[in-house]
Amino acid sequence: MRIFLISLLIFIWSQLWGAVEFGVELPGNKAGENRYFSTATVDEVIKYIRKKGTTNYTKEAFDAPNVYVVHLKNNNSSGKWMGINIYTGDGGTYIYIIPNKKK
Repeated sequence: MRIFLISLLIFIWSQLWGAVEFGVELPGNKAGENRYFSTATVDEVIKYIRKKGTTNYTKEAFDAPNVYVVHLKNNNSSGKWMGINIYTGDGGTYIYIIPNKKK
């Protein structure tokens, strides 16, 4: 029972506070290099990113069969990231940050 409660608290904490990658605070858990998984919807992830202070981007949305994809392009060419892809799949939302190779 204790393990379950500890796991639950860790999960809740990670969903509420997220992680920081290339200066962008993200909701969810790390799922790979520059990749995160969240139980939030794509729109909730975008609202979270905006609320945490990342606002200098251009939003492009794409619809594909069974997938909703949004690309956020960083308007600051000297920033640490070039873009963020946010898409649905496998019961949740995936977030992939494209690093700025110039940095």
